[in-house]
Amino acid sequence: MARILLIEDEPDTSYALTAVLCGAGHDVDTADGVGSALERLADQPYDLMVCDLQLAHNQASVVLAAAQTADLGAVAISGGGLAAAADKLRQAKALGAAGVLYKPFESETLLATVERVLVGVPGPAWQGENRRAAPRGPMPSA
Repeated sequence: MARILLIEDEPDTSYALTAVLCGAGHDVDTADGVGSALERLADQPYDLMVCDLQLAHNQASVVLAAAQTADLGAVAISGGGLAAAADKLRQAKALGAAGVLYKPFESETLLATVERVLVGVPGPAWQGENRRAAPRGPMPSA
């Protein structure tokens, strides 16, 4: 399957996402912050990056920019709440994320989004549990 770099600073969330991705046959490396993520990106090739948008000091933009420079597909995840949904979509799109997941989301949603980004199939920008709050229509422009 794919080699994935997961950047998540919450240990329990990192563990759970790694278990789901590894259970689907993916090879997952983890980073708990920007420094370790950039080191891993420089040291080895990846097929995809999954990155928490709410890293400490708002530094997810640094990692997503590095992925965009390396032409690496990215899935952004966030638990920022429904009120910030449109802003998070604009931020993730501007930073080159090909998919966005809002916590909480199901394992199947994570795996479907990862697969969609890996094969380059366009799909919904917003995924998560509270679909009523999902923005309708095309993604907002940055």
